[in-house]
Amino acid sequence: MTAEAAKELDELCFLSAQSLPSLKVSKHFQVLKLLGEGSYGKVMLALHRKRGTPMALKFFPRKSTSLTSFLREYNLSLAYCTHPSLTKALGIFFSTPSYYVFAQQACLYGDLYSVVVSEVSLKPRISGFFCCCLKNPYSQ
Repeated sequence: MTAEAAKELDELCFLSAQSLPSLKVSKHFQVLKLLGEGSYGKVMLALHRKRGTPMALKFFPRKSTSLTSFLREYNLSLAYCTHPSLTKALGIFFSTPSYYVFAQQACLYGDLYSVVVSEVSLKPRISGFFCCCLKNPYSQ
């Protein structure tokens, strides 16, 4: 990351820290199911109660995640994950007594891995090409 990009990210984090609301998840979202979890926290599929929009809510435990780390992750996703093949942050972020949370687009149709390694086996040459593209999509 360049010094200019790091400075811009720090400014975004500073500004977003000033407007981090505290929300009750069940009041604003209908949580449908767990999509994944790991050492970072968990991701839940949810529907926005007013709009009906499906989204992935990323929950970061406050006990093990600093506010600075959370805001950097959120702002990186919001400002820099702009490629059409990446899920986008939706501009929704908040805290609960136990978690920092932000919303991203939900991948409702599975991930790329499930397409590449599907029930119909790809020929080794084709699957090698996909793996190469996945490792470095800008190499060609």
